[in-house]
Amino acid sequence: MKKSLGEKIADVVIYAVLIMILIVTLYPFYNSLVLSFNNGHDSNLGGVYFYPRIFTLENYRRAMDNSLMGGAMMVTVARTLIGAVTSVLFTAAVAYGLSKQDLMFRRTYIVIGIITMYFSGGIIPFYFVLKYLGLLNTFMVFIIPSLLSFWNVILFMSFFRTIPAPLLESARIDGAYEVFIFARIVLPLSVPIIATITLMNGIGQWSSWFDSQFFTTSPNLKTLQLILYEIIALAAGQERLKQQLGITNDTAAYTIESVRYATMMISIGPVILIYPFIQKYFAKGMLIGAVKG
Repeated sequence: MKKSLGEKIADVVIYAVLIMILIVTLYPFYNSLVLSFNNGHDSNLGGVYFYPRIFTLENYRRAMDNSLMGGAMMVTVARTLIGAVTSVLFTAAVAYGLSKQDLMFRRTYIVIGIITMYFSGGIIPFYFVLKYLGLLNTFMVFIIPSLLSFWNVILFMSFFRTIPAPLLESARIDGAYEVFIFARIVLPLSVPIIATITLMNGIGQWSSWFDSQFFTTSPNLKTLQLILYEIIALAAGQERLKQQLGITNDTAAYTIESVRYATMMISIGPVILIYPFIQKYFAKGMLIGAVKG
């Protein structure tokens, strides 16, 4: 169908607005990437926009110059993978049970779950619960408390309602147990929502530093985000000390700002690399409930 002049003008305006939004959204990230590879003192002079004027890897060397960095990276990767997978499986199992209309006390469970979305006991009672369970200063303090999010339970329940009931009923007639139906039928059909929640949980685990700082004391349990925070704090302290002493002829290629850009790239780089591979599932999963079949 041939478009009218008004429709063509509307398309041009829409594309122009979208391109502007894309530039405004992506350029700050790109500029931060450029500054992370540029000499810190040269960046302070301004004018570094599209490419490093004085290329250096000193910012990244400074960010990675920590004996605990390797262990922190392993802890962070482990908690991200284990935490995301276990949380998705546990949440999906709870949601599958709650999606059954004949479940005893189903409404009570749902009400209790909704209450937890809006109210919490606070950090001090939570700390004592973790201490009572023996989770303090253990790797499982990263995993068990994040096993269940009732918001994700609601998302799973909404998706499970889109699975044809006759399909599940036919499996029951053939003698399949609920565990078999859940593992061999429901989960394979739930790839979009699984990918969506796995991505959200994974980002949450990867970005978390609070539990590592307050619920663990062992250096072997420090996460990447906490290490990077300490690096920035250390660099900031050194920068302030130089200013107090009046040291201006510093030949180091990094500054507190350049180290901050480098640490930011280290933090978000893996997420950005993984996202394109599951973006199609993420987009589809976020539309759950918007269109009913």
